[in-house]
Amino acid sequence: MHFTPLLVLVIATACSKSKDTDASKTTGSAAMVVPVQTELPPPPKESFKGSVRVINLLLKGGTEPLTVDIWGKRSFEFGPFQQAKNIAYGTATEWFGIPQGQSTVVVAAGASADTKDTVGSVWANKDGEETTTLLYWKEGSAISAMMSTKPTGVNDAPDPPPAGKGLVYLTAQPLMHHEKTLEAAIGGRSFYVGDGNGTCVHQRVQDKGFQRSILGGTQPTLHDLPPGKATFTFHQWPSGPNMRDKECTSPKLFEVTVDVVEGKGHLVVLHTKDGKTLEAAQFPLWKP
Repeated sequence: MHFTPLLVLVIATACSKSKDTDASKTTGSAAMVVPVQTELPPPPKESFKGSVRVINLLLKGGTEPLTVDIWGKRSFEFGPFQQAKNIAYGTATEWFGIPQGQSTVVVAAGASADTKDTVGSVWANKDGEETTTLLYWKEGSAISAMMSTKPTGVNDAPDPPPAGKGLVYLTAQPLMHHEKTLEAAIGGRSFYVGDGNGTCVHQRVQDKGFQRSILGGTQPTLHDLPPGKATFTFHQWPSGPNMRDKECTSPKLFEVTVDVVEGKGHLVVLHTKDGKTLEAAQFPLWKP
């Protein structure tokens, strides 16, 4: 902790035998020493490393959309500092860096960095790293799920699309808390991904000889597509026995249109506010 030089408050009392008693007859004095804590400075700009973005899909108590602030917490060297303010449900922060060794917390909008009622955390990156943190509610607590997005081919970060195409990255991870209600309403929280014409959309893994993935849980699907508007339809999984060749012909549960841009990545996050109907939040996948 840092303190200013001691501030001395002198409280003087005087006793007088007559109305005309002068200062020389004043008796009695007391001194009280009060240490005053200085406000610590924020960390220097050069200490901020990496690039982090937070997407807020937090539901208070699992049912009510929550607006949040993001703070760097107080340390022995530095004071608290706000990284992002009033991040509404379904929106993302700007990209920001985090000082190494600094704790970064998510709180309900308006709360201070010192509150004990934090609703999430954001982890620091090394210099040059780029990550997106998904905040969502699962089984009674807030989840901070970090995904590497910088296109380096390491740490599960997706590579750039091939020449002449753009990448669409789909995830349904925030639906995990709502499995029971989604099961009753639409058949579950995992999906076959179609193109709206009865065909399943080609996935990047198929170019490597693997079978296409099911979208759901922590499993995303990645699609390299030509520029222009692309339609994605979501169909119930599983669709029944012997349906592998017909899995994207069942009635669609939800549909999303994406503007695919050559050389760019596009992130689509499926989520739900009421646990019964689907919504989609869309963001650039990579930092500009």
